[in-house]
Formats: sequence, structure tokens, C-alpha cells
Amino acid sequence: MKQLNATTTTLQAVLPFFKFVVEAVAGRVSRRRWGRSNRRWEITMKIILVRFAALITGCGWVGYAYCIPVFGGTVTLQADVFDPALTLNNSKHVFLSPPPVSDRKGVAGTNTLSASVGSNTAVTDVSVRSQPGLLAVFASASASATNTQINQNLNSVASASTLASAGMADEWNLHVGHKVRKKHVTASFKLTSQLTTTANGVNGTPANGFHDNVDSDARALLRVFGTGIPPGLYPSHGPDVMGFFEDAVLSATINPHIRDNPPATIPVSFDIEEESMFVSWSLIAQAQVSVLARDVINHLSGLAIGISDVAHTFTWGGITSITDADTGALITDFTLTSASGFDYTQAFPSGPIAVPEPPSVLLLTAGLVASLALMVRRRQRAQV
Repeated sequence: MKQLNATTTTLQAVLPFFKFVVEAVAGRVSRRRWGRSNRRWEITMKIILVRFAALITGCGWVGYAYCIPVFGGTVTLQADVFDPALTLNNSKHVFLSPPPVSDRKGVAGTNTLSASVGSNTAVTDVSVRSQPGLLAVFASASASATNTQINQNLNSVASASTLASAGMADEWNLHVGHKVRKKHVTASFKLTSQLTTTANGVNGTPANGFHDNVDSDARALLRVFGTGIPPGLYPSHGPDVMGFFEDAVLSATINPHIRDNPPATIPVSFDIEEESMFVSWSLIAQAQVSVLARDVINHLSGLAIGISDVAHTFTWGGITSITDADTGALITDFTLTSASGFDYTQAFPSGPIAVPEPPSVLLLTAGLVASLALMVRRRQRAQV
């Protein structure tokens, strides 16, 4: 019976993944929010792989039901730059997507990636942590570009994108002192997060044929899904999205400023029919930035920064109640154990948490201040 229940639970976990694949292949996900560019489509497909890896990392199809608990993470970083002022080596593309890591006790790690050509730079940072009762992710991306050319057909480009995913899978054993057909569990996760986007660019002017504009776009988002997690709060930005920020400066004074804040608490609600059940949760942070410098008149710079910070953190908030799913009666004579040994009846202990953070975060902040100061000076000179 336990093997049958494990197989059924595995299928229930895998079916949403296939649904997501169908949606992505149909183009609904990428075209709904991220447009048709190859870079954004690639990130969407990476999200699909993250969802898939969160289910079977370290287990394989056959062993999934028997390798619990498992805690893992996966990351993707990409940076692209192009400077037409250079005749040789004027572009650079760097991409990093290491194999997913998993462990029965927990994982933690950081990655950084950058690309620079001429006056254009793209920087990315990610960190991941997963352990019983806690998930933490951090994703940041920054890009800056300046066009020093006078040829209207030559544009400077810088773009960067990051994705960090952490997941946990565990087995619950819930025993009730009296006969109950189905138990209903209500619980929660506590979410401490900060999304940040900054876009500094230049709206072009019709008089100059928009050859004086600098497009700048920055986005940061947060996804949460798993056992008993409700649908995302912001479906217009994609499936499972719990937070989304965007700032942009585009041609013809199109300057979106979106602040869809993540919640502080995410409710969890699901039913258990047997004593044993597999549970799993995943947390994804993503940042995307791009700068397209078309300004061949004033040669002003553009800067975009996106940060999705859930490094402090996504923690289990404890069980609120267990009731009879048929009658609604409160159940108090129960015991709950887990394969990991974590006590899910209680909230994750409060206090400082050692979460790895990329060393270049400080450099990113310093670069932002320096770049903003440089832009102000250039704008002042252009207005004289």
C-alpha cells in the first residue's frame, strides 16, 4: 500500500509539471509577459527545467519515492554585451548553468558571472540555500551601456538574466488516535523578501527620430509552488508568481513602473488520506535587465538593475490546525513525524540565519552609485 501511495503522490506532483510544459510550448507563458526574444524564451524554458529538477533531482523516476528527504537547488546565469565602437572582440556572451545539486540534509552555494566589452558591462549574482523548513534564494542582474558612435544603425547593448531555485521534498507520517477517513491540514510559510528594480535611460524625441533614446528595462520576480500552495497572486506575470517588480524607460515616454509586492505569509492547505504522504515546495527568484543604447546624438548612458532577494528567507510557519476533512472537527490526538526529522508542527526557529550571499553584491551597489553619478554629470553637460 505504501508503494502505491508513493506512486500516486509522485504522479500528482508530476502532472502540474506537464501542464506547465504544454503551456510553455503553446507560447502562453513567454508571450504573455516576457515577449518573443530568444533570451526571454530561454529563461522560460529554464523555469520549466527547474520545476522538473525540483521533482526528481538526485532520485530519478524510479527512486523518487524512496530517496526522501531531498533538498536541492539549481541556478542559471547569462550575460551579453556588444559595443560597436570596437572593430575586434566587440561582443561577449557568457552562460552558466551548472548541474542541480541535492543532498538529504541541505545545500548552499553562490555563483557570479559577468561580461564586459568597451563601455558596456553586465553582471549577475545568485545564491541558493535549502534545508529542512527553510528555502532561500537570491538573484541579481545589472547592465550598463553607452553608445559612442554617430552611425544611427549601430547600437550598444548590455543584458543579463539570472534564475535561482531552491526546493525541498520530505515525507510526512501523520497518525491520529481515532479513525478518520481524511485529514485536512492548514499551515503557512513566512516570507521575508525584497524585490528591487532600477531603470535609468532616456526617452527619445520625435524630432531626432528617436535616435537619442536609451532603452532600459529591469524586472524582478518571485515564484512559489508546492504542496498546498495557492495559485500565484499575480497570474498576469506568469504561473505561480507571488511578486513582480518592473521599471523601464523606453521610446516615446513609455515608462512602466510596476510594484506587485510579495506577501509576508503564504498559506498552505491540503488533505491527507493515508498516514504517509510526500510533500514538496519550491522557491524561484529571477532577475532580468537590458539596456539598448541608441543615443548617437548626446551619447548618454543607460543602467538597469534587478534584484530578487529572498535570502532572509522563506521559512515554515508551523501547522495552524488539523481537522476532519468530512466533518470539520478539530483533531488534537495526532502525532506527526517526518523523514528529515524536522518538526513541522512548529515554526522554523527564529534568529539569525547564515545565508550565503555573492561577494559582488557590494560591488553591484557601489557600481549603481557610481553609474548614477556619471549619468547625472553627462545629462548636465548635454543640457548646457
